[in-house]
Amino acid sequence: MSTLGRLRPLLIQNASSSSNRTFTSSAVQLGKTGTSKSGPKQLPKKGSGFKVKKNTEEKSGSRRIEEHAIYKIDHPLVHGAGKTPALTPLDPKSITATKITKAVAFASPKLANSPLNVFGMPQKVKEEFKHAEEPFSVIRQPTVSLLDALDKAAQPPHGQGTRLVLAGEAGSGKSILMMQAVDYCSKDGWIVLYVPHASSWVNSTTPYKYDYRSQTFHQPALAADILTNMLKFNKDKISKMKSLVDLILPGAHGSTTTISQGSTIENLVNTALRDTQHAPQILVAVLDILAKQTTHPVLFAIDEFQALYNESRYRDPQFKIIKSYNLSTPRLFLEYASGKRPLARGMVLGSLSLSSPQYPVPLELHESLELPHVEGRKPGPYVLRSEDLLSYAEGLKAFNVPNAMSTAEAASLLDAWNKKKLLHSELNDTFFHTKYVETGGNPRQLVSKAIRATLTM
Repeated sequence: MSTLGRLRPLLIQNASSSSNRTFTSSAVQLGKTGTSKSGPKQLPKKGSGFKVKKNTEEKSGSRRIEEHAIYKIDHPLVHGAGKTPALTPLDPKSITATKITKAVAFASPKLANSPLNVFGMPQKVKEEFKHAEEPFSVIRQPTVSLLDALDKAAQPPHGQGTRLVLAGEAGSGKSILMMQAVDYCSKDGWIVLYVPHASSWVNSTTPYKYDYRSQTFHQPALAADILTNMLKFNKDKISKMKSLVDLILPGAHGSTTTISQGSTIENLVNTALRDTQHAPQILVAVLDILAKQTTHPVLFAIDEFQALYNESRYRDPQFKIIKSYNLSTPRLFLEYASGKRPLARGMVLGSLSLSSPQYPVPLELHESLELPHVEGRKPGPYVLRSEDLLSYAEGLKAFNVPNAMSTAEAASLLDAWNKKKLLHSELNDTFFHTKYVETGGNPRQLVSKAIRATLTM
């Protein structure tokens, strides 16, 4: 019989003994090769039983990881043959129909003045480019069409009432198209506010409190964060703009504080940061200044736009669900989206995200955008619609993004990934057409199946 076989009855007997419920180290038991005897148990003598390696594994463990870490392997198979060639940045003055299929780089998130650094980027896009040195895209026909619409919105009075929503199937490139619009406007003199995750405004991740004056739930920390990012990114354009009216801020015990007409946006934002309870009112005042001025066009770009039309994850004191339009920040931007608060110059641009099942496109927004219904699932006229949501969706126009890239656009996309040395299969006609047909030309699927699949070991 093996040593382990002889020891098993001893271990079971010791573990099931009713007179001793304390844990007994297996190292002690394994040190005894004989049968159990009555009397006090003695620890094995030094050197008997299995030897315990002191510090050897602990010290060698971390050392072994460091010695064999992949970042210390100096080989072209791991690190490549050097830095890959950089792509040309997007140039607002050169984007024409002749540039379709050209691969361009976004402003690097590593730069302090990049919109992707200040505002961030959608999680799906971040995951897609985590192996690339820089995020990039291909200029498509929808890119040129959207930039034409932005140019028209920048010219008053055409800009008044320009409210578009990017619509299309999952993975069709709506978020990338919005990032192209943000990059374009930031380089063309626009005032830009980019929201890559509108779901974070309604998912109960920021503090809130009820305000009896506006009868909405304020989100002070969120409002302060929006003001901070907006001023940081657009400081050279908006910091010296002045308020149009006196701003009266409520204080404790019925007191009030008045910020006089003519105060600069920078002073208003600093006031909000000193006391965040005033941030929601100051955000309303700052956006009002931006909406009425005509010096610079304004872009409000909101990804996961449909989240603003869904029920929030917040609860009131009676534990009832709070509607998104009863939260101060979502309501404010819904008013701009519906034209209740118009922009003198500029555009409100939304993008529908179909990758968030907890925030589907509600019926009211679906019908306002005149999106096609799934065959056989068109709701009847007796299905209840929310009058509030219908009013906030009024006047929105869908900008349809094709599900499939053209073959020329798809070829340019794969060629860009190949130049980044992230395509580990030979790029030839057979490989391209196989992956294009397999994915139906869907941009996200093309990246996933044609590029990530080649990384599988």
